[in-house]
Amino acid sequence: MADDHHPHGPLGDALKAQLAAVHRLQTLLEEEYRLLGESDPEPLSRLTHAKAEAAETLARLAAEAERHLAETGLPPGRAGWQLWLQSLPETARRRGEDLWAALVDGLESLQRQNEVNGRALELRRQTTETLLDALRGQSRDTYGPRRSGGSGQALAKA
Repeated sequence: MADDHHPHGPLGDALKAQLAAVHRLQTLLEEEYRLLGESDPEPLSRLTHAKAEAAETLARLAAEAERHLAETGLPPGRAGWQLWLQSLPETARRRGEDLWAALVDGLESLQRQNEVNGRALELRRQTTETLLDALRGQSRDTYGPRRSGGSGQALAKA
């Protein structure tokens, strides 16, 4: 027997599938952030593949959901979803709205975490460049451009 308090059909299933994919990708982004602080790049490298697959899955599910909206005669994007939610029986509408809100919140959270990870990755790259410059005998002004052949000796020569 179907639960009348949950949205059913292709659009309800699409919404639930996207939400699951968002949770999967969020977990991977949080793991990526944790690994960015470690010195061994191998686990981070393996995670990159899983993250790319999860992002592709989410994109595919979003495209399928848009196709379902179009097949139902609804406009694309948020407007189509809002019309679909309004068309649900009263008993299922609240759950549908909750799923939609969770998806929107999840996508915003993904964006924030991805930006944080990007900044952490850039900081890691800059730190690595600074260390490599020091090993090569180059110096870098703390806030300025790279200088080569500074007055310091290369650590590699020491």
